[in-house]
Amino acid sequence: MTENRNIGQDVPAEILKTVRRGQEAVVEAIKTWTDTVRTMTPPMPGVRLPEVRLPEVRLPFASRLPKPEELVGNAYDLAGKLLAGQRKFAEDVLHATAALLPGSDNAAGNGEQAPGENSAGHKAAGEKAAGEKTAGKNGGTAAKNGGTAAKKNGPSAS
Repeated sequence: MTENRNIGQDVPAEILKTVRRGQEAVVEAIKTWTDTVRTMTPPMPGVRLPEVRLPEVRLPFASRLPKPEELVGNAYDLAGKLLAGQRKFAEDVLHATAALLPGSDNAAGNGEQAPGENSAGHKAAGEKAAGEKTAGKNGGTAAKNGGTAAKKNGPSAS
């Protein structure tokens, strides 16, 4: 089990490391290209190129516009928040459907007969469901309190 967990943690770390190395290589290539172009472009003190004047464009409130660095930072901040929201959504869906997964306390929902139930899915005489035993003490079943059984025990192994 520990070996599987290490592989599960090592693979994403290795992917991120490889992506970062690739990004660094691209940045270095761009720097090298820029330096090469700069050194290959000789100064032309005697050559006068025709001057092209672009019309001056004045944007209202141009001084208030964000700098390119701020735009990049803001875009990635937003992307991070969106990704965090998607993760929470996915986790909430998993918790909401935990009772339907094999090996959960409420196995009757997926066609399996839960312990203490007869073939019709009813409780046997004199027996209470696991959630009913703790409903008064903990305020409800695992489904009502956000799937704490799934949180404590982790995903079930199939």
